[in-house]
Parts: sequence; C-alpha cells; structure tokens
Amino acid sequence: MVCGVLVLFSFAMGAAMGAYPGGTFFDPNRVGYDFWDNFWCDALRNPALNGLVNARGARMATIAMWVLSAGLLPFWGMAAELCVPTSEFPSSAARGAIRWLGMGAMLGMMAVTLLPSNHFPFLHGFLVTFVGPMGILAAWIAVAKGRASRRVPGLASLLGSLALLMAIVNLAQYGRQFWLEAEPSPLLPGLQKLATLFFLSWVLCLSAVVLSGRRAARRLTR
Repeated sequence: MVCGVLVLFSFAMGAAMGAYPGGTFFDPNRVGYDFWDNFWCDALRNPALNGLVNARGARMATIAMWVLSAGLLPFWGMAAELCVPTSEFPSSAARGAIRWLGMGAMLGMMAVTLLPSNHFPFLHGFLVTFVGPMGILAAWIAVAKGRASRRVPGLASLLGSLALLMAIVNLAQYGRQFWLEAEPSPLLPGLQKLATLFFLSWVLCLSAVVLSGRRAARRLTR
C-alpha cells in the first residue's frame, strides 16, 4: 500500500511541478518549479510567486499532499507495532504515542494544504509549527524504540535518524523565520526536500520489514 501511495504522490506532485509557472521566495523571476529552491507548499499557491495563474498546479499539489497524508495514516499504527512490539515492550505507552502523534501530524498536514500561505499566511505558518513537532516526536519515539528492537534493521534506524536531523533543522529555521522574523535561509527549501526524502525512505524500509514478516508468517501457516 505504501508503495502505491508514494507512486500516486510522485505522479500528482510531478504534475503540479510541471504546471507551476515559476517564482521562488528568493527569485520571483525564476521560470518553472525548482526542486531545491521551491518549497512543497509553493506548488499550492495560486497565483504562483511570479504572479501568474497556477490553478491546475495548485489542484494537483493539493491532491498530492492529501494522497500522501491520508495514505500514511495507517503507517503510524504499523510503525508503532513494529518498533514497540508487545513481545518486547508489553506495557509501553510509546505505541499509543507513535500512533496518535503520527496520525495527528498527517491530519494536520492535510489541513495545511487547505490554507495556502498566500491566502492564510498566519494560519499556514502556525499549523506547520504546530503539527511539525507532533510528527517529529512520533518519529523520534519510533526510531529510538526501533534501535532497541531486534525486529528493526539498522538501515531503517539510520534513515530515520537522518530524517529526524533534517526535519529538526528545517523546523527550527522555519520557526525562526515565522515567529522571530529571522532572515530567510535559501537552504531551507533544500532541507525540506532532504527531510522528506529521508522520511519516505524510512517509511519504505519499515514497510518492507512488515511485508517481509507477513510473507514469512504465511509460509509457516501453509
């Protein structure tokens, strides 16, 4: 299921990028969507940052973010069971924390797409800085518990740690710009993309472990 979600997300977001007329926060005259210099949410803007109409691109970007967020809702329950198995942690509250914090972050991300920064600048920024820590905390607990579990491979823990590092730096800089009106960093869009790529790689790795375990269980029951 996760692979299907990521394929649909990539297709829809790719269409949104292709339709984006241009402009970044640092260069309004840039033509088209620049993967490393545009934020994800730039594709949600209509008009675009260069002032041109971006109705189709904004619709595709909204679909992409909703597909990703809704599609990853079940992932957090799966991650909770994998990283905090009852066989190793019978009475841990971490399972519930991973599940509900992660699902809350996904629902919050869906809400962010309904509040593009050009129309709702405060609500957009406020929601990002509210749900971002929820997702980071859910992932931090999962990665920390996963390191102590024999069921989680080292590669997954490494990818999760890198995702957390990128996400924390990204959120800290975004928070400085939004709440403290600090000088914008041209590195922020790139950090956002790296955080996303490492996070999705971690999601795929954990999902592969779960799928492999289910296949092994089926073979034993035959």
